[in-house]
Amino acid sequence: MKIWQEWKWWIISGLAAFVLLGAGAWYYYTMYDITRIKSTLQCQCAPIDLESEVKQAPLVYQGRVTRISRSLDGTYKVIVKPEQTLKGHPIEEPFLEFTVEKSCPYPFRKQHSYLFLVPMSQPGEEQIPLNECSLILNADDIDTMERIYEWLSREPASPADEQGSPSADRTSSHDGAERIFDAMQSELYSIRIEEDQYKTWLYNAGDRLFFYSPQVKISFFVPLDTEVSIDEYNRFVQGISIHRKLSGREVPFATGEVNVEVRELPIVLKLFDAPPQDLIVRIQDPRGGEGLEIPIQYIEPFTYSVTSDTDPGLEDYMNLLRQGYQGVHYVMNGRTHRYTFTFNHPVDRGSVYEKLNESLMNHQTIAWSLQWFNDYEVQLSLVLDEWTTERISFTLNGIRTEQGYPLVAAETWAIQPTEPLVFTAIDLATNTKEAYFTSVVPYAVLDVSPLGGYLLAGMEAHNGIHVVYRYILLDRFGNVMKTFEVEEIRDPEWISEDQLAYATDQELHIYDLPTDTTKTVWQVPNYKDEERIVSFDYAHQDGTLAVSVGYTDEGGNFMYDLYIFDSFADPEPGRIEQFGSYECVEGECGVPQLLFTDQQHIVYTRWESTGDSWDYVPVLYMTDLENLQTRRFNPLNSLDAYTDYMLYPLHSGKVLYIADITMGAAQDSGVPPRERWSLYDPAADRFEYLFDTELGLFTDLWLSQLIQDPDGQIMLHLYERGWYTLDLESGRLTPYDALSAHIEVIDVAANRIWYME
Repeated sequence: MKIWQEWKWWIISGLAAFVLLGAGAWYYYTMYDITRIKSTLQCQCAPIDLESEVKQAPLVYQGRVTRISRSLDGTYKVIVKPEQTLKGHPIEEPFLEFTVEKSCPYPFRKQHSYLFLVPMSQPGEEQIPLNECSLILNADDIDTMERIYEWLSREPASPADEQGSPSADRTSSHDGAERIFDAMQSELYSIRIEEDQYKTWLYNAGDRLFFYSPQVKISFFVPLDTEVSIDEYNRFVQGISIHRKLSGREVPFATGEVNVEVRELPIVLKLFDAPPQDLIVRIQDPRGGEGLEIPIQYIEPFTYSVTSDTDPGLEDYMNLLRQGYQGVHYVMNGRTHRYTFTFNHPVDRGSVYEKLNESLMNHQTIAWSLQWFNDYEVQLSLVLDEWTTERISFTLNGIRTEQGYPLVAAETWAIQPTEPLVFTAIDLATNTKEAYFTSVVPYAVLDVSPLGGYLLAGMEAHNGIHVVYRYILLDRFGNVMKTFEVEEIRDPEWISEDQLAYATDQELHIYDLPTDTTKTVWQVPNYKDEERIVSFDYAHQDGTLAVSVGYTDEGGNFMYDLYIFDSFADPEPGRIEQFGSYECVEGECGVPQLLFTDQQHIVYTRWESTGDSWDYVPVLYMTDLENLQTRRFNPLNSLDAYTDYMLYPLHSGKVLYIADITMGAAQDSGVPPRERWSLYDPAADRFEYLFDTELGLFTDLWLSQLIQDPDGQIMLHLYERGWYTLDLESGRLTPYDALSAHIEVIDVAANRIWYME
C-alpha cells in the first residue's frame, strides 16, 4: 500500500533592502517567498511574507516529531513534543497532536525538529488540523531560524533612542551584563515558575508572581538584540540574590546551566529549601546604579473539587481527569445538570465567568448559569433540551484568585448529551431481539462471555499519546460486577463463562467472577532488562495461548520473544527468541495480533517498509508451532498490479484479501472504484477468487470491524455504509439490515449478536 508519496519542499528566500530615511539610519528587512507543498490535488498556495506570517501567528513554537501514524480514514497523525515557545504562549501539554490530510502529507521525519506557525487550539480540541497551505519550517534551516528569532525580539526604535538618549546609550552598550540588566529593566521579558509535579506558570514582567514549592524553579527569559559571552552572563548572575521579605535573610539557590548563543536568554534560579513566606529577587545594576527588586508571593496551591446532585457518574469522570487522562462524560439530554465547584481560595468571580463563557458561548442551544454561594463556591447549571446532541467542552485552567493567582488545571471537561442506549441481542436461531438494560455510555468495546451471561465493556480515554481503555464487568442486565482502572488490564479474553484472563506489564492473570478473586498464572522471566508483556492471545479451539514479551536490544531496537503455552497451567512454555520487532505505527506500541488457525499454526500481518521512506505494505507471516519455523508471504509478489490491499487472517487458516483493481485511476477520472475480494491460502500460496465490488473501500470507506463467530460466520462493518455478512462458500457479500448503519461495535457469542442502540 502506498502510504506516503515523495514531496519536495522549496524555500526560496530573497533579500530586499528598504531604506528608511530618518537620522541617516538604514534598516534591512528580509522577505521570504515560500512555495508550499503541492498536494495530489495540485492545490496552489499564494506566496507569502514570512516575516508577517511569523508576527501575526498567535502560536509559534519549535517541536520535535516523536511519532507518525496512519488512521483508518487515511489521514495521518503527527505527535510533536514542544521544545521551545517563540512567542511566550504556554504549552501545557507534553505532546501536541496534528492531523494531516491524506491528500497532502508533509515530509516529516521522526526525531527531527520543525517550526510550527499554527492557530491556537480551542478548549477540548485534541488535534490540530494541517492542510496543504499550513506553514511549517525545518528547524535545521539555521539562517531562517536566526532571522525569525530577530523578528520576534526586535522592538521599534524610538526618537529618543535615535537622538542618543541615555536609554540609547544603554542599549548600544557593548557590555553584555549591562545589556541583560537593561533588557530586564525594560519589562519586555517573561517569567516561568515551575513547581513540583512539573506544573508551570507563565507570567509577563510586571505581573504579580506566586510560588508554593520549596524546590521552586524561577526562569526569566530576557530578549537580547545580540549575543553575550559566558563571562558577561556570569558577571550578571553574580549580582542576583534572593531574600525573605520580612527578615531580609538570604535564601540559597543555584543558577542553571545556560546556552548564551540565543536571542532569548534564560536566567534560571533553582531554590532548594524555599520558606513558606514571601520572597524578593534582587538584581544589581552592573554599573552600580539602582538595582531591581522582583517580589514573589507565597501561596497555598490553588485547587478545586466538584460535586453534583444530578450526575451520579461525575465522581468516576473526575477521577479519570485527575489521573491525567482525557475522556468524554455522557449525560442524559432533556435534563438540567448541576455542578458545584468548591475552591480553596477566594476566587475572582469575573475570571470564572470569562473562562466558562469563552467556551459555552459557542453552544447556542444550551442554556447555562452560575449561582455563587460565596467567594469559594459556585454552581454551574447546564439546561439541555431533548434535542441537544452537541458536545460541551470547557476548562477552568486560567481562572484567578482574588489576588490574581492563576489556576493551572490540565483537565478539559467534555460533556456529551445523549439519549439512553439499550443493550440488545439478536437471537440468530429465531431472528428475534431481546433487550437487557439501558446506558448513556456508548461503549467502544463489547465482549460477551461464551454463554451470554456477562459483558466486559470498554470505555475510551486518552493519555495524551494514544487511546486507552477502562473496562467494566457487568452481568447482562447491567449490574456492575467489577471495575478495572484505566490501563489496569490489557488484552482481556474470556476463557470460560465466568473466568476472564488478561495481561499486565509483568504478569498474566485470571479473574474468577463467582469468588471475586484474581490468580497470577505466569510472570515475565526477565531474561533481559525491562522486559514487559506487549500482547497476549488465546486460542478458544484448544486452549493454547501466545504471549509476546518485549525489550530493547543492544542496538536500541524494540524486539520481542514469543512464548507458546499448551494451556494456562503449562509450567514450561516454548520460547522463540527475537521472534519479531515493531514500531509505534498506529497508537500504542504493540505486537501485531496473532491468530491461531489451528493447534499447530499462527498467522499475523505486519506493516513493513518497501525501502522508500514512507512506503509500507501489509505482509503476512505464518509460524509452525511444531518446529518453530516462520514463513513470510507477500501477496504483492503474486499480484504486483494491485498497489493497495488489505489482509484479514481467518480462523480457517486462510486470509481475506481485498485489493484495489482500479489500476491507479484518479479519484476524479470518472472510473468507478473497484475492489477484488479473494481468499489467500498461505500454505499453498494460492488465491481463490470471491467477487468484485464497487464499495469504494480505498476511496471513501473503510472496513472498520470484522467479526468471526466460532461457527465461521463473518460480519463486517463498512464505515458509513453499514453491516454485511460474508458467505465464503458462495462468495456473497450481503447487507445485514437488522443492524443500523450507525452501530459500529458488536460482538457475536452464544448464537446471538450483541450491540447497543
